[in-house]
Amino acid sequence: MPEWLNGAVSKTVDVFKASGGSNPPLSANSTSMKRFKEKMNYFNLLKKSVNSYKVTRQIKQTITQIRKKYALDKYKAKKALIAAPFGQKHFDECVVGLTESKAVLQLANRGEILVIIVTSEDMAIGVCPKWLKIVQINKIPKWPVADIYQNRFIKWAIPFLFKNIQCSIYIDSNFIITNNANKLLNIFDITRQHDFFVTTHVIRKGWQDEFNAILNHRFLDFEKLQKQKMLFQELNIPIKGTVFENGFIGRVHDSKYNVLNQDVLNQLSEYSERDQLALIYAVFKRNIILSRFPEGEILFVNHVDSINPNTICFVVNCHRDKFSSIHKEPF
Repeated sequence: MPEWLNGAVSKTVDVFKASGGSNPPLSANSTSMKRFKEKMNYFNLLKKSVNSYKVTRQIKQTITQIRKKYALDKYKAKKALIAAPFGQKHFDECVVGLTESKAVLQLANRGEILVIIVTSEDMAIGVCPKWLKIVQINKIPKWPVADIYQNRFIKWAIPFLFKNIQCSIYIDSNFIITNNANKLLNIFDITRQHDFFVTTHVIRKGWQDEFNAILNHRFLDFEKLQKQKMLFQELNIPIKGTVFENGFIGRVHDSKYNVLNQDVLNQLSEYSERDQLALIYAVFKRNIILSRFPEGEILFVNHVDSINPNTICFVVNCHRDKFSSIHKEPF
């Protein structure tokens, strides 16, 4: 019978006694132990591969189920601005951010962009303009029920859910959006040029910095977070490197970067809700260099001391006062 799963057969080797020397022969026990460890490593890799396949298959099935149930194929556009607020506060904040932007209003009314909010079925919608498309869904099956996890699923599944949209920009619910339509259109042009682009942190310089920041702020499940840290250490992901902000993501929907979206979803299903860590993992796994802009180029946050007034397009709502003190011109 073959000793190894690939069909190879071990040969019997006679163990000779030696009188000593710098390289004493291996004993039968040490040889058996080495083979046992090799088998265990093989089985562990096989187990991880099977588990990864099962997770991917389940997520794909869930995406297809949601896409069909809510008839998402009816949304057709070359450009779309998409948000996924879960929780009434986040939803209300998102609606205000979208509807108060003169750029969004102008481009949506002219039919140049499609504007979509995906949220939960229990949201109190209120009165919204006709150009704002709201998709209300049930809890995502076989997925963590917390609002932040519901957001993360939609956020990273957008290219799979909306197959008839060519290019999209995802934005967090707490964004103030520029009133300059040309600036917003420029973001779509950059997205089409690069297929996938994001903003990077200017302070955090690696996944260890991100992990420490999470511990100092908030997290849902410490065990999942620790498990993710152990995975990063096991894979020898460099401690120093780029940290992605992920408040907005520009994506062409049918591109080679869809593997990143899938890898992030896989990470989120098993580990912490922090998609910053999940994207670091995905980029490392695929050995991909993403197109990105530092904070202050497209997105403004409090710890940024300078901006590019020609390209800045989004401001985190709670940071608007500092932004106003830096940028005196109309946004």
